[in-house]
Amino acid sequence: MTKKKKREPREGHRTLDARPARRVELALLAALGIGFVYHCIQFRFVQDDSFITFRYVENLIQGNGLVFNPGERVEGYTTFLWTILLAIPAFLRIDLIAASHVLGVAAGLASLYITYRLSRTITRPDAPWGSALIAAGLTAANSSLVYWTSSGMETALFMSLLMLSAWLYLTELQGTRPFTLAPLAFVLLSLTRPEGMLLFGLTFLHFAWHVVRAPAPDRGVCIRRGARLALLYAVPILLFTGWRLAYYGYLFPNTYYAKAGFSQAYLQAGTDYFLFFARTYLFQGLLLLLPAALLLWRRRTPPILYLLLLMFGYMMYVVSVGGDVLHAFRFFVPILPLIYLAVQEALVEIVGLVHARGPLVRALPIGVAMLLGYVSFTNAYSYVREKWMLELGLVEKMTQTGEWLKVHASPGKAVAASTIGAVAYYSGVPLIDMLGLTDATIAHSPEYIEGIQSGWKERKYNNTYLLSREPEWIFFSTGVKPSAYAERALFAKAEFRRLYYPCFFHLNGDMNSLNIAYKRSPIPLVDTSRYSATIKSMDFINNFYDGMNRRRAPSEALKYYLRALESAPEDFALLYQELGGVYRSQNNRSAAEEAYRHAVAINPAMIESHLMLGMMARERNDQAAAQEHFAQVVRFNPEYSLGWTLLAENSVMRGDTTGARPLLERALQLSPNNTDAYNYLMHITRR
Repeated sequence: MTKKKKREPREGHRTLDARPARRVELALLAALGIGFVYHCIQFRFVQDDSFITFRYVENLIQGNGLVFNPGERVEGYTTFLWTILLAIPAFLRIDLIAASHVLGVAAGLASLYITYRLSRTITRPDAPWGSALIAAGLTAANSSLVYWTSSGMETALFMSLLMLSAWLYLTELQGTRPFTLAPLAFVLLSLTRPEGMLLFGLTFLHFAWHVVRAPAPDRGVCIRRGARLALLYAVPILLFTGWRLAYYGYLFPNTYYAKAGFSQAYLQAGTDYFLFFARTYLFQGLLLLLPAALLLWRRRTPPILYLLLLMFGYMMYVVSVGGDVLHAFRFFVPILPLIYLAVQEALVEIVGLVHARGPLVRALPIGVAMLLGYVSFTNAYSYVREKWMLELGLVEKMTQTGEWLKVHASPGKAVAASTIGAVAYYSGVPLIDMLGLTDATIAHSPEYIEGIQSGWKERKYNNTYLLSREPEWIFFSTGVKPSAYAERALFAKAEFRRLYYPCFFHLNGDMNSLNIAYKRSPIPLVDTSRYSATIKSMDFINNFYDGMNRRRAPSEALKYYLRALESAPEDFALLYQELGGVYRSQNNRSAAEEAYRHAVAINPAMIESHLMLGMMARERNDQAAAQEHFAQVVRFNPEYSLGWTLLAENSVMRGDTTGARPLLERALQLSPNNTDAYNYLMHITRR
């Protein structure tokens, strides 16, 4: 009786004897998941951009439609599926922030599991035990993934759907049945982010290569399978595109028109973005190039080639569009499992190259992976945590600003901002996005002013249109300092310089928590017959910004301000106010006072100049002059508690105790923890 030959396991499968080992792998995967969830809890926060989606969701369930501002159909989001998913808990009155966190973590856990399943699909049948966990383990240890999973944004969902689509495609490709689930998964991927269409295109390219390589008798079947793959994907996408055109009027999301571009500047920005990612996670790119080279040399199987195609094709796209403006490598996070799968399979191949089969050799992939995971985690953790803390501070400030606007903004009046998420969500006011992400006019009909420089990726603006809408408040991303292109370009407009001025207000009534924005005056503030609006060069605003960045080094700041003065228009009062601050820092009292006086002579709403002039007048016992300047502060900036306090103190010095009382009460109404106002009120009450 002949002995029956033992069947060799097919690639990607295990024999029945491997079932206990697989249970151990699943237990370890569960442990990875628990660690991942704990890591996510430590990074729990909401990215400011998430509030843009939240505002669309709120408007949808309130019956205003899928819009940012009621009455304005603009697709200012790039994640239709994520928005619709969040609308479900919002409709059920479940907190949107909590729902976004739960859905994000669930998507992250799904990514880890699918990565493991995909690992078992593509790895060698003789791979060392536990090696199928390497990619999932490295992914779970990545702090950037945790950051974006916890952010309230769609990144983890996009990653999980990408891994699901790739796994289903390879599973159905290796079978003989028609494609069914893979194209539907790619539909969901494309509805989550537009880049899903690119990834499906790469997938279809891979299938076309598969058809070309197929034996001639099988090509007819392959072509029919390809047609089904394309049809099941294309029909839903075309239906969605038809709805988008009918509802919004454009083929792509408005954010594409506002941000996208193909130029040398974008290519350089994208290259820098990739190199920073490579330095942070890929050991200067070696962790990407060496595994890819080894796999192309040793194992050019269809699954491996497919994953490399997705990985490098997507990276080239990210570089070509200039990378991302947000921190922590949001655009590269979705392909982290693909990168780590390449690393995993390269380690498996290295074991195959070594003839010895001892336990130490077979434990090599796990040992190296643990070392890589540790180094990768520690290298990036401080960077990711720093950006997390900065975003926490930004969102807290923008949240409080939005809550302040909800109370103080005039009904029906628009507000403009360059950082729009939490401000828009918590204020509920009509909001103009200065960068055009949620504004069709700015995105599709931008202005261009030659000579403006900025490090921002968002280069489009239309300030003629913006000012025509007469926003009551204009918020810059960094307070009074113009950073973005749209912010700097505003200073090229005489209307802005003559109607808007920096104004202080207290967040949550906290005396020590100030924000500043540009407030619109109902009438022009500058005497046009005395001060020219002629601009010699836009270098003035670039130098002005550089000077503001050097406030802590007054001599350096002064150099830039003087350069700005050479080309600035005569009606640019803010420049003289900043010059006054520099001279004051240098203890040059006479020059500071002269600069402040020049600022208020040009524009009487220069609040800080009046404050400093009032202080100087009080120091020389000129109470009448001090009273005049402090009165101007509260006239133009009635939201500022300090102005009322100083005016009251000066009134007492002039002998008007009765008149000081309502001024102090007003100061405390604006800021209940204004201890100076409280103590002064108690003092005059006892008198």
